Amino acid sequence: MKKCLALYIVALLLVGLCACGNGDVAETTEPAPDYIASAEDKAQLEKLYEGRIALHGEFHDHADTGGKSDGKTDLRVWKEFLMYIADMDFATIVDHRQVLHMRLPEWDLQYFVGGSEAAANIGGLSDACTQDSMHYNMIFSNPEGLEAVLYQFPDDYKYKNDVFTYPEFMKDKFMEVVQCILDNGGFFTHVHPLGDSYIASTDPEDYWFGDNTGFEVLCGYYGNMSAQNNQEARDFWVKMLDMGKRVFATAGSDSHRLSNFVSVSTFYSKAHNADEIVKTARTGNFTAGPVGIRMSMGETVTGGVCSFEDQRLVISVNDFYSKQYNPKHIYRLDVYTDAGLVASQELTDTSVASYLALDVDPAARYYRAEVYNVTSDYIFAVGNPIWNSALYTGNVIAE
Repeated sequence: MKKCLALYIVALLLVGLCACGNGDVAETTEPAPDYIASAEDKAQLEKLYEGRIALHGEFHDHADTGGKSDGKTDLRVWKEFLMYIADMDFATIVDHRQVLHMRLPEWDLQYFVGGSEAAANIGGLSDACTQDSMHYNMIFSNPEGLEAVLYQFPDDYKYKNDVFTYPEFMKDKFMEVVQCILDNGGFFTHVHPLGDSYIASTDPEDYWFGDNTGFEVLCGYYGNMSAQNNQEARDFWVKMLDMGKRVFATAGSDSHRLSNFVSVSTFYSKAHNADEIVKTARTGNFTAGPVGIRMSMGETVTGGVCSFEDQRLVISVNDFYSKQYNPKHIYRLDVYTDAGLVASQELTDTSVASYLALDVDPAARYYRAEVYNVTSDYIFAVGNPIWNSALYTGNVIAE
């Protein structure tokens, strides 16, 4: 292959020289570099991910659990669907304005992650904001964590008999709520952030509610990543990263019936249960999309923070979700820093793990990766970054 490529380049040069003789300027194109991962690169990444399993699931769903829930599907149907039809490992049930679904006898901590989707009007945003309402998910592995948050802000949530209302917050007060969620072992994510009735602002700061939080870049309610709202959400997320924010890209279907398979996430968890899934979310070691993007830099994995000095980045793409994967399609791995695209490589054999490695620029703010569906022409999966400790000074949640 290399000999053929060399002969091809020589032929181009000869054509160019002939063209020069006619008074034209010769143009040559350098071949794209091959970001080959060595055996040592692969071994380092696999060592860091040893003992972790790839779990495909949704991080934003609803069920019919009584009370204030507006889902249409019973938990028992949801579980059978996950096990026998969807080929998914879990669903995150965040029924509106309640926690009682997490106390039902049908609740299964292997297949269900819990929490609640709430809404609020947020004051104190920038002058660039013309609409201040938002929805957000408070995600926990147990009902006690969610209840602790509600009881700490009784005047705002008016928590009574397992239901609560939608409050109004100034942004600084709301960020106290977000921190309380994190302090009680939960995970916060700003869901379907863009739309006619949600925050409307050109300032990415208005979409940020603290580090170690999530931002839904892929909402199945709008469709896949080719949908305009999802594209814009992803772009605002990138702007937050470029501002030095440690925010994780999340995905969720917002299904009130059953999954449409569009917005599945890939988690690299230490076990198949709600507790480990939430722990994984809190560290950012997951992909918003139906294929796993694993990264390592030294001893640090996806979602982490480390020094970029004298480091080598190793990336692996594998664990495609069966309901979204098309073996006839062409997929590509794209690698970004805050300076833009720095590496790109077609995934030639998606039936096995594909690897890429490159030396790290110590001046980069972060490294992150995406998988692109070349055949269908849209972003297929959004991976979370590794941040540069020299440029990130915020707190990091330890696993």
